[in-house]
This record gives sequence, C-alpha cells and structure tokens, in this order.
Amino acid sequence: MSRSTKIVVVTLVVGSLAGLGVTFAARIESAVEARREAEKPVEVEPPRVRVEPLARHSIEAKVSFTGTLRAVRRVDVIPEIPGRIEEVSVAIGDHVEKGQLLAVIEHQSLVLAASQAKANRSAAAAALDRAQLDLATAERELERVRELFGRGAASKAELERSQSSVDTARAGLRSAQSQHRGAKAAAGLSADSLGDSRIFSPLAGTVTKREIHVGTQVGLGTLAFEIQDIDELELVGAVTARDFARLEIGQSVEIRVDARPDEVFTGTVKTMSPSLDPATRRATIEVSVANPEHRLLPNQFADAVVVVERTEGVLAVPAEAVVATPEGPDLFTVRDGHAVLARAKLGSSEQQWVPVHGGLGEGEPVVVVGQAELRDGQPVVAADADEEPAS
Repeated sequence: MSRSTKIVVVTLVVGSLAGLGVTFAARIESAVEARREAEKPVEVEPPRVRVEPLARHSIEAKVSFTGTLRAVRRVDVIPEIPGRIEEVSVAIGDHVEKGQLLAVIEHQSLVLAASQAKANRSAAAAALDRAQLDLATAERELERVRELFGRGAASKAELERSQSSVDTARAGLRSAQSQHRGAKAAAGLSADSLGDSRIFSPLAGTVTKREIHVGTQVGLGTLAFEIQDIDELELVGAVTARDFARLEIGQSVEIRVDARPDEVFTGTVKTMSPSLDPATRRATIEVSVANPEHRLLPNQFADAVVVVERTEGVLAVPAEAVVATPEGPDLFTVRDGHAVLARAKLGSSEQQWVPVHGGLGEGEPVVVVGQAELRDGQPVVAADADEEPAS
C-alpha cells in the first residue's frame, strides 16, 4: 500500500469515528431533554363547580307514606237461590244504577211453584171463610136450642149436640186459620224465590268483576258480580307514631301514582286509627280521594305527602349540596378561588331544603354541584348558574 493510500484510509476512518461521536452525543442530549420534560410537574386544571348564593326559602315539614287505593262503596253480588244462569245483562266496566237488572236465573219451575202456592193460598182463604161461616151458624143454632131448652121445648141431648157442633166448628176454624197462615207463608216464600231469580245491583257503580255467564250453574255463596263505586276512593296507609302525632283529620294530601307520574291528585285525611298495629308499630290512616274522571283505580299503590308545617323566609340550601365529613354534615363555599368547608350549622335534612343556622351568611356562595369529591382548600373554578361544571 502506497503512502497516499494509507493517508486516505486513515482519513476515512477518522471521519467515520467523528460522525458516530456526533450522532451518539445528539442521542444523549435528546434523552436528557426528554427526561427533563418528564420530570416537570403536570399542571392539573382546577375542577369546575356550580355555586348558588345562600338564600331564603319556604321550608315545609312533610309526612310521607304509601298505601293502597280502594273503593269506599263496594259490594259482592251473590245469588239468593241456586240454579242455572239464563241471562246476563252487563259486562265488566259497565256503569249500573241501583236496582238495575244484572242477570236472571232459570225460573220456569219457580213460576209454576209460585202459581201453585198462590192457588193454595186462595183455597186456604176460601176454607177459612167457610170455617168462619160454619162457626157463626153453629153458634146461632146453639142460642136457639138454649132458648127452647129454657122453655122446655128442647131436650138436653139436643142442647149437648148443639154445643158439640159449636166446639167442632171452632176447631175447624182454628185448623183453617193455621192452614191459611201456612199457605200464605208458602206463597210469600215462593214469590220471594221467584223474585230472587232476578239479580239486581244493590248500589250504583261500575261492574269490576263478572264471574258468571249464560249457562253457569250457581249455588248459594257463588260470587256473581263485584260492583264498586269508583267515583270516590280512599287511600289506606300507615304511619309511625311520630308522624301520627303531626297529622290531623281534614288535612290536605297530595297523592301520586306510578301510572300517572306527571299528575298530582288531592285527598283529605278522613280517619286516623287511635291504636298502633302490634306487628308493625304503625297507625292506619285513611284518606278520602275524589275520583270523578276515574283516573285512579281501586287496588292501585299510591304515594301520599301531607304538609304538616310551613315556615317562610328560612336560610336554606338544597339537600344535595350537603356533604358528609368526619365532623358531620357540612357545606362547601368558594373563597379566593378555593373550596372551603363552611363549618355550617345545619338543621334537619329530611326535606328538599336544609336550614342553615350558622357558618354562612345570606348571599354567600354555596357549592351545589361538583362538591362530592372536593377537599378543603382545593383550588376550584366556580361555574355560572346556567353552566354545567365538568365532571
């Protein structure tokens, strides 16, 4: 290898080594910069919360309970006689008036029996008339014979026969009277049975059950219909002894049912049981509910609320603004961009609004949304009332 060639090779080797050194140094510098960036503290945006100024509200104390709606007037219609149903005049859901015909039991044999009983009563009445006539005739004859006997114109035997005829006529009259009473009673029973073959509604209302059809064989005790007057219902529920003491007859009641969640129905406390159920330790409450449009149904579950006390102008916050702390229920306020526990003195939290008796003044901000995860002293951003805070 010539001297010039060696110089070229050495130059190439040195250049390659220098290039590798520059590349390696660049990589080291890049790694150091990445590590510096990773070690920089991450800036976390403060949570956004919604605040409302502490204001005065109307506070209502309420008693709530659930119960079942039922018709005030309800009756089971049961046939008075056994037999086969010949006619049914109404269907479920029909409105009926008091005394309206509901169904008819086959009664041809009852018609015949009633006719026979009527004839027997007429015959017994005629026999009674004859017996009364026979007695009157026998008594007149006895008087005539007595007069003759007194003048010696009739024998003692004739007098005795006349007396015996009167006794016989009186016995006949007693028998005829007894038969007439029996025939009259039988005719009455037969007529009643014939009348009982027609089933009438005992009250005005709605047919809520129909257990019979044409051809159904019914017996004594068979349920034929259920009639309910659903124009007026009653809600039957139970309350604790503490709530019972806050209720009074005549108080207005707000009633809601799941089937109509957007409607509020009104009732009135009607009766209050003066005794607690030994099993539940609750007292029964009955609430009268007008239902002229039949929007409520018997046997429907319902929720009831009674406002038992109302106080105006109370400093209060929404119940959901209250947070649990080791020291007890409290509120968060915002001061200088930080969430601060107010150490508030709070009243009962049973209702929608919770009274604030101290720790915050009227108009001070109260965190009402986003407070669940806050810490005392944590930086926050207070959102406007119409702005949804970030979750």
